[in-house]
Formats: sequence, structure tokens, C-alpha cells
Amino acid sequence: MEKKEELAKSKPNASWDIWKPFWISLAFALGMLVRVSLDQSDEIPLFKLSKHSTPTSSKFSAIKSFVGEEYYQKINTDSMEELAIEDMVDHLDPYSAYFSAKQQNDHLLALQGNHKGIGIEYQVIDDSVYVTRIIPNGPASNSKLKLGDIILEANDSIISGIEKEGLAIHKTLVGEENSILRLKVKSLDGRLAQLDIKRGSYEIPSIDPPIKLAKNILYLKINHFSSKVYGDFMKYLENNLDHTQPTNLIIDVRDNPGGILQEVTKMLSQLITDKGVLLVYTDGENQQKNEYTSTGKAFFNLGKIAVLINQNSASASEVLAGSLQDHDRAVIVGNNSFGKGLVQTDREFEDGSAVKLTISKYYLPSGRCIQRPLNEKEKSENAKSKKEFFTAKGRKMTEGEGIQPDIRLVDAKNDSLQNLIFEINKIAFKLARKNKFQYLIQINWSPILSQNPVILRHFNTKTTETLAETAFIKYCQNNKPSNEILVNEPYIKAATQSFK
Repeated sequence: MEKKEELAKSKPNASWDIWKPFWISLAFALGMLVRVSLDQSDEIPLFKLSKHSTPTSSKFSAIKSFVGEEYYQKINTDSMEELAIEDMVDHLDPYSAYFSAKQQNDHLLALQGNHKGIGIEYQVIDDSVYVTRIIPNGPASNSKLKLGDIILEANDSIISGIEKEGLAIHKTLVGEENSILRLKVKSLDGRLAQLDIKRGSYEIPSIDPPIKLAKNILYLKINHFSSKVYGDFMKYLENNLDHTQPTNLIIDVRDNPGGILQEVTKMLSQLITDKGVLLVYTDGENQQKNEYTSTGKAFFNLGKIAVLINQNSASASEVLAGSLQDHDRAVIVGNNSFGKGLVQTDREFEDGSAVKLTISKYYLPSGRCIQRPLNEKEKSENAKSKKEFFTAKGRKMTEGEGIQPDIRLVDAKNDSLQNLIFEINKIAFKLARKNKFQYLIQINWSPILSQNPVILRHFNTKTTETLAETAFIKYCQNNKPSNEILVNEPYIKAATQSFK
């Protein structure tokens, strides 16, 4: 299988128990495996340990055996070993991580866009868990669960009507494939029902279906850079572009945590038409410099490009935005991105477990690395650096602060399309509890919407008056934003204006 370098933002959390102090010490012994020299002490206050001539490479095995054979209580040394390894890797940097066999399997599925559960999205509104999306072809799509249902209980655990953290709700809903999740739900018209849904695998699309904002403007929302994103990207361009004239493209990578580097470089080759143009390169202490260049095989007639970013656009998203910015091929709209310029690769072991290890940094064509400092030492080094970086047209760029937008929307920092949709859902579901869902279209939305501060930041009063009974009702009926919402959303509006 092709080796893939991964650019991602998150890692699993370690679990700990009363053995933590001992196994942290053991983890430092593991440091010998990566040639870390540790001082040793001859002080043995409570027991005598005979000095064996133990090769460094087998020290960890020797300690594990000693604990297993001599410790005064019975313990599971295999699980303790995993905790020690996990802690050792965690100490390297925020992105290196150890995965158990199960975690590695889930990790690989996620990179392919596959997830496990019942296939729904939900929002917590006034302590009630509302179903806001049912993933097509997911397990829930074959059940009687409906948009707007309130999930009262999951496997006899109450999750609505009480204050419960989002992570706790998520853990209640997900589970092993083929296991049964029993839900008690309340529909928008007040009827109660009990549903049994078998958990399974389902795919979250890497790219949402594109939306034509105008004849020559196509909007694409990329959720993550999975192993299928390039194929989806090509399919959507082929089916939605006007091949008789150039089409302007808005690429939305807000809240996109990253993914696979090679998928991004293939996409960039469709956006930068010349052959042999440097797109990005990686370099590390123990890695050879690896350059990715354009193929010169662009198949589409694309006009101007805008990329939308925010503080949660990370790694692979930043490669896309930063490379296009360095070549002055796109205007970047939004706020400073996350600032993750490190590359990870996986090494799997025979038992199915794996280590995801940071092996290099990535650098944009201008030579800048957008990785934010991980500690005070790096912060000080960045401050002392006098390096200067320039785009193809001579615009000065900075490094170490994420991607800085060309058009900054300070007031829109927390007003993403997702927040707007949340507010619309909140209003719709509250009203629907008093009125049957099909009667929502008869409600006079104008005074309600015009008093909502989040919506007001996106639409002026006059616009709200004219769109209330079209855009918002369409959204509530279809659970997806209509063109009327999109063209007035601040990021998209700024991107569209940049094309003029």
C-alpha cells in the first residue's frame, strides 16, 4: 500500500490510573530505545536488585518481566506496557501518538472518510438533543428516526433534560459495529417512540455537494482531506463547471482539520496549470527533502479562486491555502488559520497497533513554515528570525503564525456558517415543538429572525425581511443552506466581491 504522509490536527487522549507514576518512570526507560541517555542511581532503599549485564535494547522487556514475576499483586503487564509506550510518545510533541490496534483501525477508517455509529448529527438546544442531520446510507437512514426528533434516552441513559457534556453524549451514541443502540425519542409533534438501531460503518463525504452561486461561481465545502477527496473534487468539477467559459471557484476549508498530504497536492495540480511548479516541500532532521510539484495536467477551465479559512483550518487545509497564496493564485478570506506545519507518518506493528510519529515540517513555496511555536524556546527563536518571505508577485509573508488571510473578517471570527445554521435550527425546533413541523412555513419569521443577533450579523434588516420566508424556510425543510443564505454569508460575500 502506498505510504501516505498525514497532516491532521487531533490525537487520542491517554487514560491513566494509580500506576501512572511507576509507568512514567518505565516510559523514560523506553527512552533508551531512541538513544536517549539516562543517568542511573545505585540507591535502592527498599530492595536489592542484582546488576545484570542487560543489553539496552532488551531493558524494557527485562523490567516488564521482572514486574510480572515479582510484583506483590497480579497485574496485566501488557496493558501497562501500552500505557508506558503511549506516555513516551505523548512527550514528543502534541501530534505524535500511540494507537492501540482498535484505535489504529478507527484512525485508518477515518482517513478514508468512514466512521462507526448510527450516522446522525445533532445539536444540544436548551438541554435537548435534536437530530439535525441523518447521514445518507448510514444506519439511521434505514430507521424511523426523523429530522427534528429529540433523543431522550440512549440505552436507558438519559441524555436530554439534563446538563450533559457533548463528549459524554457522543460516547453514549457511538459503539461497536453491529451493536444495538436503543433510543427513546420524541418527535416534533410530541409523539414518543422507541427505536432500535444497529450501529455500523458509514461514510461522511469529504466534500459536500457543490452549490452554484451564479452561472460562473461554484462553491465547494471540503470537510476533510480523506483518501477520496481528490476523486470527489474531480467528479464535482466535471459535473458542475460551465465548460464554455472560466468558472470562479470558492473553496471553503473552514473547520477542516486536515488529512492526507498527497490528496492536497493532486488537487493543487488542477488549480496551478503550469508543469513543475513547486507546491510544497517537507524536510526533517532524519528525512530527505521531498518536493511536490505540479503535474501540468489540469483538465478544467477555472477562473479566479478564493479560499475561506478560519482558526480551525489546519495542516492540509493550510497547505492548500498557503500554496495558492504564495503563487498569488487565490485570495484567502477569513481569519488566521490554526498553524500546524508538521507532518506525521504511521508505523504499524504485528499486533495491529501503531505509532503516528512527526517526521518533518512542511514548507510552502516561498520557504515559510506556518507551524506555530510549541514552546517558549521556539517562540523566542521565531522572534529573533529575520527571514523574509515573498509571494510570486512580491507580497511579503510571515511564518510561524498560520496562514494570514488577504481579506480579514475580524467581526466574523465566531460567525461561521455553522453558527448561523445552529441559530436557525434553534429557532425552528423551538417553534416546531408548539407547531407541527409541516406548518413552519406558515409562521411569520420576519420579526423573530430580525431580533436574533447572530443572524443580524449576517443579514441586514431589509435582507432579513425579504429572505425570511424563502431562505430560512427552505433551510428548515431541506436541512441545508440555500443560495439565498450562502450569497449573503460574510466569508462567501467577500470572496464573491473579490472576483469583480
